[in-house]
Amino acid sequence: MENNTSYSMISYSHTQPFQHPEQHPPQTTSDEGTTLEYLHNCAPFVAKLYSLINSPETNALIGWSEAYKGTAILINDSITFSHEILPKHFKHSNIASFVRQLNIYGFHKVDNKEGLCFKHEFFQRDHPELLQKIKRKKNKKDILSPQQQAKEIIDVIKQEETDPFLNVASLRLDLGKVQNQVEEIKNELQDGKMKWALLSRRIDQLDQLFNMLYSNFSGMQANTQMQNIGYSSAAALYQNQRRQNDVPDESHHTL
Repeated sequence: MENNTSYSMISYSHTQPFQHPEQHPPQTTSDEGTTLEYLHNCAPFVAKLYSLINSPETNALIGWSEAYKGTAILINDSITFSHEILPKHFKHSNIASFVRQLNIYGFHKVDNKEGLCFKHEFFQRDHPELLQKIKRKKNKKDILSPQQQAKEIIDVIKQEETDPFLNVASLRLDLGKVQNQVEEIKNELQDGKMKWALLSRRIDQLDQLFNMLYSNFSGMQANTQMQNIGYSSAAALYQNQRRQNDVPDESHHTL
């Protein structure tokens, strides 16, 4: 994959008749302002895609296919592309949705052993002036019956299922999400175990404190009862002594 450090730009006069790029060699005298003007005049998705492919920051994951001489898009690592590029530039991480978006604008998949490769006759590295010719396919959902709409959806699903590369990529993405969820659950369980262990220790401490307080209370209650018994015995002894003192001693009386 070529590591382009700048856009390849070209400028055409409005009066110059169109010539097919294969018959007309690319010009190198255009300035950056002209390319930006071309990008401004084409569909936002196409402009973003063209800028992304020509950015040196993303060339390791998406760029121009040299096998098709710079006339096709090459994604050589769809997994990393889905995780890093799509969320940042397209607000999702679904490679299948990205492929459907390409199809909407007329791109079609071509064979390439290096990775996912898509081609459009007007999407070429050295001819940004052709980008404005790339149009979104007319939306037929407004005129299709519900049965026809359902058939189109089924056809799209079947197309994805018959593409082994996309199918494996989607499975890997799903597996990665599941693994992340498993790790999160493990962390939550570990955190829960730590919290439960702390709670158990607190319960044991409270139980020990309760036993100590209960023991002290029982001892104090026993002491109080003993003291009450002692006080009662002393009072009874004192009262008995007083009664004995109050009885006259008959041995001192003379008959």
